[in-house]
Amino acid sequence: MKKLVFITACVMFISEKGFSQSTPVPPVTPSTNTVSVSSHTSNSYTSNQKGERDSHTIAVKNHNSIYRFKARFNDALTESIKKRLIKEFFEDNFLKSYDAYFWKIEKNDRNVFECKLLEGQVKMYVDKNMTSKEFQQKIEKLGEDLKYIISGETPKEVK
Repeated sequence: MKKLVFITACVMFISEKGFSQSTPVPPVTPSTNTVSVSSHTSNSYTSNQKGERDSHTIAVKNHNSIYRFKARFNDALTESIKKRLIKEFFEDNFLKSYDAYFWKIEKNDRNVFECKLLEGQVKMYVDKNMTSKEFQQKIEKLGEDLKYIISGETPKEVK
């Protein structure tokens, strides 16, 4: 009987060691490179003075390394948008080519900022890796202002 108890105890001890759980390997810590992407697209339809439907499209992409703003709108708004852009840039780095207006900033032979205005269309691009936070915020604010001009809406207060 003592032998049976001893054998049972040995079997239990061996099976416990053989089948017991081991300490898990901790997971690899993710890298600290974070990417945040925010984009917004809106399509709105409004009636003009003749009762016809006008439309506009606005797309904004705000990424860690770039900011893009693209909008299509009623041609009649082009002059208002041009005035707002000239007010912002004081005609610095300004080029005019046929029916297009350009504002451009280059660093190290790279375009770090571009703004192009055509009849009924505006595009902006900022390379965030090559521009200051202050400049980026200025362009993002300009993008918000252009949205309000294009949509005809007034900015809503943040609650």
